[in-house]
Amino acid sequence: MPGLTNLVRFPVELRMAPSMGVIYEIEPDVREVLRVGESFFLKLPAPDLREQVDAETAGYIAQHILPLAPGERTHALDELLRPVVAKAIEACRHADRAAKRSVEAQEKLLFAQTEGSYWMEPLEASADALVNEAATLLILAHQRCQEAHGVHRAVAIARRGEAWTPDSAVETTKWLIEAGAADQARRAARGV
Repeated sequence: MPGLTNLVRFPVELRMAPSMGVIYEIEPDVREVLRVGESFFLKLPAPDLREQVDAETAGYIAQHILPLAPGERTHALDELLRPVVAKAIEACRHADRAAKRSVEAQEKLLFAQTEGSYWMEPLEASADALVNEAATLLILAHQRCQEAHGVHRAVAIARRGEAWTPDSAVETTKWLIEAGAADQARRAARGV
């Protein structure tokens, strides 16, 4: 971003092993993704992509991985999650690099406009192309991260040996309300 030359992002994804923790650190902010998608008229991933991938992965796990022996099951779950996480991290890395190239091109264009005596059309075309590429890669990074979250949820449930249930904001809200009511009832019973 112009004017923020003292802001430096340390690429944690280059220093840590690929994991969901790294994805949590580097994934694009959904608000930015929505803003960019709307500004550039780009098709955004389905709002429930994470839940769709979660359900598909849970079905795959139930059919192909749960019947395996416990040791093989753990290895198979690790192998199911590893490539998805790696793809998401790589997509975030590409989006970050494209954003940096876009900012550099915009700064060159701004410099050329203020200095004058430059052939502006190629600089404008290059800056526009890089901005569009950065926007597209940001959307792709968001999509890959949502897919990784979906696979991770299904894998985590399988590792715990629990029965898979769909992830639903409505059900989660109901559960939180019920848990809060139960907590209040316990406190009232104790006289707190």
